[in-house]
Amino acid sequence: MDHCKTSVLNSLGSPASRRVYQYAIDPFITWYCSAPRLAFNRIVIVRYRMYLESRHLAANTINQQLAAFRRLAVARPGKIWGSGISQTLSG
Repeated sequence: MDHCKTSVLNSLGSPASRRVYQYAIDPFITWYCSAPRLAFNRIVIVRYRMYLESRHLAANTINQQLAAFRRLAVARPGKIWGSGISQTLSG
């Protein structure tokens, strides 16, 4: 997971973008590693979105967190996400 995080952060040109994405990715990794071992798939997306919503975060904050998550998901080599990942992430 750290390799994917590094790959995502290195793909961003702006230091501000790297900072924002790191701020979003770190809590996801903490949440993901603290839960019972889940396959890294669409169910994780839904559960993480529900977790963010349970924290009563603003919609813009949730969308920003999920944008970083989307980059992390794309960076996971060899994983099959299915055609509906962008729909799941966006709403």
